[in-house]
Order: sequence, then structure tokens, then C-alpha cells
Amino acid sequence: MNILIIKVNALGDILMSLHMIESLKKYHKDINITWVCGKQAEPLLSKVKDIDTLITFDENILFKGSIFNRLKIFVQLWKKLLPKKFNKIIIGHS
Repeated sequence: MNILIIKVNALGDILMSLHMIESLKKYHKDINITWVCGKQAEPLLSKVKDIDTLITFDENILFKGSIFNRLKIFVQLWKKLLPKKFNKIIIGHS
């Protein structure tokens, strides 16, 4: 089973969600977790052994960059995500 988690920043929220990953791995041995995050969260999430693939991008460009640079980020993300098939997608935003 492949799961995609999208939680870009908000380090407190990311910290609270780490228990979810641990539980998923504990009860589903065949699970593969891919997490999409911003560069701010990368140092923390790169240390989490239960995350199989970490995809990062510059969230400052996504939130404050020009429309061209924002589109460039989206295209780069889609190129990384399209070849994968995900059974579940968890979005950590309200």
C-alpha cells in the first residue's frame, strides 16, 4: 500500500502527526510512505525512519513567488508524483 502525505510546514502539526506514521507502519507491514514537505520541515522529516520517500520544495517560492515560479514548483512536484500510484492521500491542511 502506498500512502502520500502532504504537509508542507507548521512544524508543530508535523511533530504531532509523526505518531500516525509510526502506527501505520506498525499495523501495515507492506506500507510505503511518501511525504511532500517544504524545506523548513526537511531537517526534521529526513530523520524519520518510517518515511520511505521525502519530496521537498521551497515553500517560500510556492507561497510568495511569481506565478511562473509557482507553476514551476507544481510541475516539478507532479513529475515526481505522477509515476507513483497511491492508495491513500493524507493532506494535513484545513
